[in-house]
Amino acid sequence: MASLAMPAAASTTPMTLDEYIAMPAATSATPMTLDEYIAHASSIHAIKCKLRRPGAPVGPSEVIFRNNFARDRGLITDAAAQWGSSNGYYPVIDAFVFIISGICKA
Repeated sequence: MASLAMPAAASTTPMTLDEYIAMPAATSATPMTLDEYIAHASSIHAIKCKLRRPGAPVGPSEVIFRNNFARDRGLITDAAAQWGSSNGYYPVIDAFVFIISGICKA
């Protein structure tokens, strides 16, 4: 049976942006393909995620950053990253399980 002991205490220093960017690739078996990316972008979830997202709109440079970030970690294919960046869509990555939880329109 696996041990249920508590892990060692985590550092109290918050992770920096550079540390977050340097996180290892996702453990998913295959990245989201272009067809899957477009299907998610066209779904009702793309509308809902924009309505639920607080704060300032995502600009063009952030769209490119988010697509490249997901691509570099194996979450989406290069074709999906290029399409998303060209068409103003970006993946929303769940920070706890490191998977794509949606595709939003900027």
